[in-house]
Amino acid sequence: MTTLATDRLLLRAPDRQRDADDVFHACQDPLIQRYTLVPVPYTRADAATFFDRAVRPTSNVFVIRRAVDDAFVGVCGVREVAPGEGSIGFWCAPTMRGHGYLREAVRAILDVVTSGADGPGFRTVRWRAMTDNIGSARVAAAVGFAYTGPEWEDVHGVPTQMSTARWSVDEDPPEARGWPPTVVGVTG
Repeated sequence: MTTLATDRLLLRAPDRQRDADDVFHACQDPLIQRYTLVPVPYTRADAATFFDRAVRPTSNVFVIRRAVDDAFVGVCGVREVAPGEGSIGFWCAPTMRGHGYLREAVRAILDVVTSGADGPGFRTVRWRAMTDNIGSARVAAAVGFAYTGPEWEDVHGVPTQMSTARWSVDEDPPEARGWPPTVVGVTG
């Protein structure tokens, strides 16, 4: 797996010894438990399972850390859902929200996973999040995902309305468009 560097961040493969405590503690956050598919309650065994699944040669899961002090920021991953198509997911540790770190990381990861040389060469990457997850929607819109509408999905056994979007290498340049103001938290 490629290690990435941005202006402020280092993105690399998850490392159980360096990252397990940070992942475990961040996943105690009620918002991460609400808006992601992590088990609730989130245990140390769940963190171990995360590393077992994320640390594979074909994995596209990155731990995000600040370059200046190695502080843990979060996790972002893209998994293949169909030939040429990935699905992205990301979360940010509570103390790191509001600094633009996820936007910076997601942009770098999209560049890699859509590159045929260094990544799997996805042509399209899909994003989905609960409709009230405004923070995730703002990240997706900021990096150029095009809003594709609401869909229903079973989340933890409950039918849940999701917002969906698509990022495509065939759009030059990819543009954020079609985002209803309420999805990204803009009210009239």
